[in-house]
Amino acid sequence: KCRKGVCYLMQIVDILSGSVPIKENKINIISFENKEKMRELIKYFVKLESTKTSIETDLYIVDENLNKVTSKSTNFILFDDILLLSKYDKRIREIIIRYLKFKIEVDDSLFLEYQKSKRNIENFFNDIKIESNGYSLDFFLEDIDIDSIVKKLEIDISFNKDEESRLDIIRLIIDLSMKLEIEKKDFFICLLFPENSINFQEFYDLLDYLRKLNMTVLVITNEELLFRETQIEDEVILINRFFEKYDINALKHEYKLFYGDIEQKKLLQLAFLDFRENYNLIDSRLKDFLLSKSYK
Repeated sequence: KCRKGVCYLMQIVDILSGSVPIKENKINIISFENKEKMRELIKYFVKLESTKTSIETDLYIVDENLNKVTSKSTNFILFDDILLLSKYDKRIREIIIRYLKFKIEVDDSLFLEYQKSKRNIENFFNDIKIESNGYSLDFFLEDIDIDSIVKKLEIDISFNKDEESRLDIIRLIIDLSMKLEIEKKDFFICLLFPENSINFQEFYDLLDYLRKLNMTVLVITNEELLFRETQIEDEVILINRFFEKYDINALKHEYKLFYGDIEQKKLLQLAFLDFRENYNLIDSRLKDFLLSKSYK
């Protein structure tokens, strides 16, 4: 579907309730009134990142052809606990090893050096012959497996700065993932906030970085401040208990009719407070205005 020049080719589908469109190649900041639905979506991403097979869930994502999106067609990267993310993380090691093997295979000079070193090691053991007290020992080594070699490697990661940050680690994961992607599959990044407990500035810096990559990003959060600090081009999705999207544009239109233009931060603040039915932080005039309409 395309609306006013913006294409929403992906959708989050709840098999029991309906669907909500996602803006592709943009940041989508999403909040659920029903926390159980939010947990279902997180579980879905956890499974997608770890399996290549089809996943049977009541909540899933479909493409423009209404086919379920799987890791066969899309690269999913889930950052669910950035607080614990470091360069010693197991996932970092795995992706570096994968990239090293990929680099050896596609780089002719590295591949030739590897083959030469492999033959030297094999010949070294094959040429050893031990004879003593009426017996002899011969050794044979053939077809050394690169996996058996690289798993023994110690890896040192350094950045061109005095102190590394979690953002550096995330950039490393994404950069190596992009270099590994020879099939040109789309990327879909899922971030949880504030469950990962990183601070706001780190998260804003991360979003600024992701905006430049032209990837589909889904930020799952219930943090009000994040909605007020989002960029105008980001898609804000508030889903009520009936799996219906809160109509922020309708709120903006109605507000303009009664009070004039409204800045984006204030609009999103009002939308989120109305979505949460939390009217304690606004004056009675705005409260009456919100209660007189229904955007949920």
